[in-house]
Amino acid sequence: MTAPLDKPRSLLSLVLTLSVAVIVGAEVFGIAIATAWAAGGLFHLGSTFTYAIGAALVGLGLWVMVPFTRNVWRVERTIVEAPVRTEAELRGG
Repeated sequence: MTAPLDKPRSLLSLVLTLSVAVIVGAEVFGIAIATAWAAGGLFHLGSTFTYAIGAALVGLGLWVMVPFTRNVWRVERTIVEAPVRTEAELRGG
């Protein structure tokens, strides 16, 4: 039976998950906005269609980011909950 997760390790897991979500989210949403801007300018779509494309791509980004963040949280909790092994245990002693 495993011991309940203590607060400092749980807080570390939360901070790491949020950090990954911010870094990856900035890339995903930056690409979505840049793609909408480029497509709108290249095809002379006007601001209304450019914003519509941007909204659709940001929605697609949200659709990708929510499961990604949930999986990061699940994996991070699994790693943090793993028992801490001493250096002697790692060496086989």
